Amino acid sequence: MKKMQSQNVSQKFSVGGIHCGIGNLLGFQQEDYHVKYVIDDREFLGKNLETWKKNFPETEIIWRPETSKDLLNIEQIVYSYPELPNVLISSPSCAQISRLGMKRKDRPSLKTMALDDFDFIKSLKILLKISPEFIVLEYLTSLTNYLIFDNHQITQRVTDEILELPIDYNYQIVELNSMNFGVSQKRRRLFFFFWKKEYDFKFQTPVLLMSDIKKAKEIFEEIDLLDGLDNQEWPNHSQKRINGFDRLKPGESYYGTQNNKRIKLTEICPVITSSKTQHVHPWHPRVLTVRECATIQGFPYDFKFYGTFRDSLDLIGKTISPPVAKEIAKQIKQSLIKYEEKNIS
Repeated sequence: MKKMQSQNVSQKFSVGGIHCGIGNLLGFQQEDYHVKYVIDDREFLGKNLETWKKNFPETEIIWRPETSKDLLNIEQIVYSYPELPNVLISSPSCAQISRLGMKRKDRPSLKTMALDDFDFIKSLKILLKISPEFIVLEYLTSLTNYLIFDNHQITQRVTDEILELPIDYNYQIVELNSMNFGVSQKRRRLFFFFWKKEYDFKFQTPVLLMSDIKKAKEIFEEIDLLDGLDNQEWPNHSQKRINGFDRLKPGESYYGTQNNKRIKLTEICPVITSSKTQHVHPWHPRVLTVRECATIQGFPYDFKFYGTFRDSLDLIGKTISPPVAKEIAKQIKQSLIKYEEKNIS
């Protein structure tokens, strides 16, 4: 990639998203990156195109449905731009190794699955072939049950297949918890950082005390006090469900499962995942609104969602919490600036 003009180190850096959540790119946008594009073929992005376009007006949104015969050629699309972005960020689909995915009878055994059949490996290979200055991937922590990351290679634990990582990249694997970034939920994910060796980079996890993290009571009291918030429309429930929600004690579930549990006021909030797992408000007899879910996930109040209730919840849950992405963007930017200043002639 061509070096940026040395006369203006403060100019915007750029980022692109491939199979990427909306919070990923929001964090980079908040750190003043130019979000060049997002490329995806997953249904939940296609159902929320207006939300993407309204909140990222200078970004090209490239979406092809998974069922389309016009298969998404990511490399061809990326190379059609005159310059690569400084950073490519991706959150590949975790359905393959999620609890729900592993229960499906039509899924092969992950323990003996070929290395190249892992969705994570497919995405990583594409990103490494494109070869930007920085790559950020986010994935479920259970990935390490099947793959070993060591000595600049990735090994399938059972089959011993090996993927050698490019020698021109350094890499770092960190387990991050959204709580460390001020987000009121214990959302643990693996983050994989790859960077060209000429850059000085190592991600430093912020240290926050539990007393610094807002409990559910603080978050929901603040939302209730704010008038005119977008996406705060209450969900429609039958009277039977309203009555059932009204009787729930903190921590109790309407269904007797992990779904539709009443939130405990004195604890941090539960993890926001998707529309398939909803949570009951601490004192109102209903599940959470789009705005409440977005706030727990770390979206600012002025970020508006334009999809349906369920589609918006999927967009909110299937992403990196924006404060986490913002800190990642900040630390990468510091490395980019340091490199540019060092190479000014």
